[in-house]
Amino acid sequence: MPERIRWLDELAGAMRCSTCSAPYGRDDLHIAGRRFEHWLVRCECQACGSQGIAVVDLQPAGRHVTESGHRPPALTGDDVLDAHEILRTYTGAAEGLFQRLPT
Repeated sequence: MPERIRWLDELAGAMRCSTCSAPYGRDDLHIAGRRFEHWLVRCECQACGSQGIAVVDLQPAGRHVTESGHRPPALTGDDVLDAHEILRTYTGAAEGLFQRLPT
């Protein structure tokens, strides 16, 4: 079984709906996109009908180091709220969420 399917199978049952707390089954999880080791997974709850997005990082723990050797700063609550606002209003293709913005 390919690795990408194995990890998706492992998510089923471990992830729960944020609305009703029902566990997601394997058929409720759909890969929507990928950038490097980050996967965008669309989640559909069979119990309440709500939908969500999960970003899954497959890098082993401790490997989140930049090219300069420094760890990036930890996510803050504001980062999560910013991501929520972007996803709430986003109408483009999933691939667009993973494109690097010019700096």
